[in-house]
Amino acid sequence: MSIKIELPLELEKQLEANAKVLGLSAEEYVLLLIKNDIKTPEEIQRRQELMLLQQINQGFDDEFWSRYADLIKLRGLNQIDDNQYDELCQMIERTELENVKRTKLVMQLTELRQQPFEEIFSALGIEPVTLEA
Repeated sequence: MSIKIELPLELEKQLEANAKVLGLSAEEYVLLLIKNDIKTPEEIQRRQELMLLQQINQGFDDEFWSRYADLIKLRGLNQIDDNQYDELCQMIERTELENVKRTKLVMQLTELRQQPFEEIFSALGIEPVTLEA
């Protein structure tokens, strides 16, 4: 198989210099780079899965959740002032936006794995939560 690639001159010179150090032609060096970096479709899929899982598992820190719990408690006791209420509303909005983002990432994972959405949620330990009004 023959592939023609137009490279910027600077990159071409760097490849040639690196090849020369190794005692290879530029073509041999490029082939070596490709062989060392090429992945199987399974490896590529696994790498994509890992990237998605990392993004799905990103969340808020303990300080955020502690403050959130404090504000919820104040609201439940009817002791929340207007500034605290606004802060709580902003935190709720942030969590909702983050959950939408995470749900979209889980949907990408379901497509990649070709598994039902519920199976992925279950495997990730994500369970529906019933909130009291």
